[in-house]
Amino acid sequence: MLSFVPSPVAAVTLVYPSNSVPILNFKANQRLAQAATQETTSSPFYMLQRVRNACGTVAAVHAISNCSDLFELTSGSAIEQFIGRTAHDGASERGAAFAEDSEIRDAHEACLSSEHNQTCAPAAGSNIAEHFCAFVLVDGEVYELDGSSETRPLDHGPSSRETFLSDVAGLIQRLIAVDPANTGSWNVMA
Repeated sequence: MLSFVPSPVAAVTLVYPSNSVPILNFKANQRLAQAATQETTSSPFYMLQRVRNACGTVAAVHAISNCSDLFELTSGSAIEQFIGRTAHDGASERGAAFAEDSEIRDAHEACLSSEHNQTCAPAAGSNIAEHFCAFVLVDGEVYELDGSSETRPLDHGPSSRETFLSDVAGLIQRLIAVDPANTGSWNVMA
């Protein structure tokens, strides 16, 4: 099925069940293992999520901001200005700037209330059982960018534009296998 996806793939976003204890434990163990054994040399654009229930927008910003080799952002757009303004900030500072950016907030809210949505957006502050993250390719490495993580991006190892989608698909399959009974809350977009 992956062969039906046009290439090159710029990024992959994943929605997964955030209330699954086995999945949460698996992801925590991945981060602990990386922190103990691996120092990353690349630096993807990464920010912490400081706005509740904005993980989809954060994942979109992670995806867009790390794909400048494949497309250009519209000059003067809110996202282009945000990325430029925070390019040299740390993850926490970027998250705070994102939370305070009125143009980003307005765009986020416009998307939530759009008549083109296929589903209704939950009310702000709702308890949600799903979470978004993004997978990007930076300097030949696959990174998982999850703004809810208080650590750094998770480096999943080498890849290329030609193998990026299949490499990420394998990572997602391993994550699904951690809690195979919890299959109703998954979605992937490339």
